[in-house]
Amino acid sequence: MSRLTICVPYRDRADHLRQFVPYILRHVDCRIVVIEQEPGKQFNRGKLVNVGWRLFGHSELFCIHDVDMLPVKADYYHAPDKIVHLATQVQQFKYRMPYGGYFGGVNIFPSAIFGQINGFYNDFWGWGAEDDDLLRRCSGLEIVRPQGRFLSLHHKHALSVPGSREFHRANVETLKTADPNNGVHTCQFEVLQRLDLDTHTIVRVAI
Repeated sequence: MSRLTICVPYRDRADHLRQFVPYILRHVDCRIVVIEQEPGKQFNRGKLVNVGWRLFGHSELFCIHDVDMLPVKADYYHAPDKIVHLATQVQQFKYRMPYGGYFGGVNIFPSAIFGQINGFYNDFWGWGAEDDDLLRRCSGLEIVRPQGRFLSLHHKHALSVPGSREFHRANVETLKTADPNNGVHTCQFEVLQRLDLDTHTIVRVAI
């Protein structure tokens, strides 16, 4: 088994997933697990990643990977035992960091460290703020930012979803008081279906 697990938080991106899985497997020695959120609530990227770690975090390295980002080079996936923020040069951001503290897109953690920082806060629903809180949880730990260049698969911006702007504003407010004890170790979920394919595993969950 590869020492690297790539965890993809996912919902309603079938076209992206069809491109993502074979592309990644051609370039990266890894196991891909897709954690799919059932319909009915706003998307919760952070909590889905927490579920992924709870189910598959026994690998040495745990990578959080958005399904719409494809690496131009893949030699930076197997890094030393440090926290790595890979998505520093992304096409949709014109190959620049969108802001100084950006910590989204693609990250690699030594799996034990992701557990030590308690992963993501579970209650950021909709788009925004979860990566900012994750960065705060990494305070005092070394973070490496190589020149990770990524192509972007086209999609509508998350804020175009009805009601998403209200959730985003709420997340920004929640960020101010997010409890560090709320995280991967307190994450509640139910596995609804698991599909083990030759190329990847899909787990559909209620959260």
